[in-house]
Amino acid sequence: MAIRLRKLHDQVMVITGITSGIGLTTARMAAARFGRIDTWVNNAGISVFGRLEEVKPEDRHRLFQTNFWGTINGSLDAVRRMKQRGGGAIINVGSEVSERSIPMQGM
Repeated sequence: MAIRLRKLHDQVMVITGITSGIGLTTARMAAARFGRIDTWVNNAGISVFGRLEEVKPEDRHRLFQTNFWGTINGSLDAVRRMKQRGGGAIINVGSEVSERSIPMQGM
């Protein structure tokens, strides 16, 4: 079954990683104006700076909760909402740390 997406100018897009400032305000305004999701962008992510063996357990937990479970749980919620309207798209954004190791960011 082929998925047919709406043209970009006809979509309502959600971008994660907007916990404050202009991003948060913009997301709230868009959600109240449009009330639907056509595209979900998993952009939220955190990094922990430090030697792997020195990173505190609570920092490891926070990183995993945000970078892994945030993506999974957000995507599942988006899928449920998009299915009601006939489909949509999920986009996952990664950083350069997804492609190569960076000193002091082994987590």
